[in-house]
Amino acid sequence: MVDDRPGLLAETRRLGFRLIDEQRLSSLRLAVLRLRPPGRATSLEGLAMLRAAIPRLVADVDTLYTLFQTAASEAPEPAVISLPAPDYARRMIGWTGGAACGGGFRLGMIDTALSAAAPMLAGRKLHQRSFLPSGEGPAASDHGTAIAALLVGRGLDPSHPDREGLLPAADLYAASVFGREVGGREGGLSQASAVGIAAALDWMVANRVPAVNVSLSGEANDLLALAVRRAAARGTLLVAAAGNGGPGAPPAYPAAYAQVIAVTAVDRSGAVFAGANQGDYIAFAAPGVRIWTPGRNPFGEYQTGTSFAAPFATAAAALALMDGGPGEPQALKRLLARHSLHLGAPGKNPVYGYGLLKATASCDAVTALVR
Repeated sequence: MVDDRPGLLAETRRLGFRLIDEQRLSSLRLAVLRLRPPGRATSLEGLAMLRAAIPRLVADVDTLYTLFQTAASEAPEPAVISLPAPDYARRMIGWTGGAACGGGFRLGMIDTALSAAAPMLAGRKLHQRSFLPSGEGPAASDHGTAIAALLVGRGLDPSHPDREGLLPAADLYAASVFGREVGGREGGLSQASAVGIAAALDWMVANRVPAVNVSLSGEANDLLALAVRRAAARGTLLVAAAGNGGPGAPPAYPAAYAQVIAVTAVDRSGAVFAGANQGDYIAFAAPGVRIWTPGRNPFGEYQTGTSFAAPFATAAAALALMDGGPGEPQALKRLLARHSLHLGAPGKNPVYGYGLLKATASCDAVTALVR
């Protein structure tokens, strides 16, 4: 429940609700109350009671969001005849940038925690914070660490400087929102709550982070929708993976909110990833099939999914912002659309959106201007 009216808590108590906890998200100007329904009422029954008794209240269940699965647990792909070059995604979007790329820029990600021992993140400008409830253990860090490596990581092989992150000199604000499944083994299903994600967004706004990478999915939620709108109004834009549910899957949130840039995944030939969601909310495509990421050794590993397309779109959005592009989501989408390579049916379409994202400038040149 989201509200800050005097006497509201007393009113909910008269209805039989009990307060679990209260969070004030000051940067988003939100007060979030978590309530337990009266008696044996279910969450949905309690929600109906609140909405009927207190008009204009923003109330919803605390929706749980999951990480997008990677190729290892998706439908099998055709036999791999040859793997793409590790830098194919950078070349595909026309990315040019070296060690100074992203200097002075604040970049965000909402994901799992990062591995403290990851060599590809050693020496990077990391700002980490957990938004898990007290006593809840974090999910396995593999997913978040891989996304962070794509954004700001350093290559483990000096002979391949093109394997560094897209914006290696940026400050990365990494919010940990995924807890390990209760009773599950490490690496099992992990979930994040709408309240935790909203709190992470509040932290991003407080730290003036203009672009935030999000690779998670769930149902629409009133609290998350309000948090996304308020964050966008205060200059924090979300770039989100469009979903790995397949062409017939319902829209994935937060990607499907109007203020978010939703990204689907394509392979090196520009063909859409077979497991990607489709729909009118898809804004752009980016490389996301067999994306090389640094692993526990210099050989790294290949990953597939819209999760791994999102960092390339986040980097493209960040570059446009560094180059003086508009922070308002719809205006930024129009700017990026002018630089995109059209794919699929004429006009914006539900498979590729406006098309394949392209870098709007040379990253090193823009970084020099920012400094």
